[in-house]
Amino acid sequence: MDKKQAQIAAARRTKELMEGEGGLKDVLDRVERSYLDAIVGTDVTDTATREALYHRTMALRDIKSMMVALISRGAGAETIVRRLSDARKTAA
Repeated sequence: MDKKQAQIAAARRTKELMEGEGGLKDVLDRVERSYLDAIVGTDVTDTATREALYHRTMALRDIKSMMVALISRGAGAETIVRRLSDARKTAA
């Protein structure tokens, strides 16, 4: 149960960071947009810059995906804890 509680707490903190006022998701989205705009603004032959910007964009997407997965795992853990708690109450 402690592991599930830790997952729930981590998910709540992550969700608050991502979605709260001035949240990290907005910041990451703006940075990603700036990278994509920079790619569009580079010369087609400047492959080194374009590739570096592409890799930065992919890294940001990886970070966002990991944070979303953490939130999802926490939601799943919360459901499990709630169901176990309900089952115990019913059994008592």
